[in-house]
Amino acid sequence: MNKYRQLFLVLIMILTVTLSNASVQEPSPETFDHDHILNQVIQPYLESLKRGNITVIRQLISGNIYKRYRVLLEENRSYSNFLKKYYRHADFSVRSIQEENGWVSVEVDIRLPNREPYTIGLRIENLCEDALRCAPRWKIVDEMTISN
Repeated sequence: MNKYRQLFLVLIMILTVTLSNASVQEPSPETFDHDHILNQVIQPYLESLKRGNITVIRQLISGNIYKRYRVLLEENRSYSNFLKKYYRHADFSVRSIQEENGWVSVEVDIRLPNREPYTIGLRIENLCEDALRCAPRWKIVDEMTISN
């Protein structure tokens, strides 16, 4: 009986360590993770603009920005080529990333040849509604020009 008790305690310890490591690796959906937003949302979005990668852009946007560009993204076959040409020599610089009441505000400076630099604002939200059933799904939901 004592052997079974020891084995049971060892299994409980292993299970506890495994579960605690799993919870550390996966941030809760409500958690603002600067590096995740930058590396998994902003940089792929900006790079997709340069490459004209419509598939990735569609995966990274939702809400108002998707509504605004839906026809171009879904129906205009030449939009990918337009993006490639327009942003080919663009220089993007992330100015700021800030949490604002459950969503994230990002400012990006854009420099294009033969054009005045300008700044856009991106609103990024976590679209995961159930923390236990899905991983954080941060998406760009709106875009606005801040300065020309």
